[in-house]
Amino acid sequence: MVHDRETNIRRLPRNRDIHDYLAELKQVEPPVAIASFATREEATTWLWEQPEPATHAWVSIAGELYLAAYYPNIGHRALYPLSMIEDADASA
Repeated sequence: MVHDRETNIRRLPRNRDIHDYLAELKQVEPPVAIASFATREEATTWLWEQPEPATHAWVSIAGELYLAAYYPNIGHRALYPLSMIEDADASA
């Protein structure tokens, strides 16, 4: 976990592994959103209100697909835009 003291946000460190995981997951399990939201804030609220979320599920935020991930071992929930794959491929 990384803690940003200025924003008081705790998150997992950024790394290339999530890009590889998203690319693999997209191939194995084609994205189909189980829920749609107008804003990321709405999606984040929904994710944190889930008593026991799935370890991963696809959601749509303003028409863009995201992976809603839950890490039960550390109680962390996160949203990863599927566009991360394309952004990483374009800069490589």
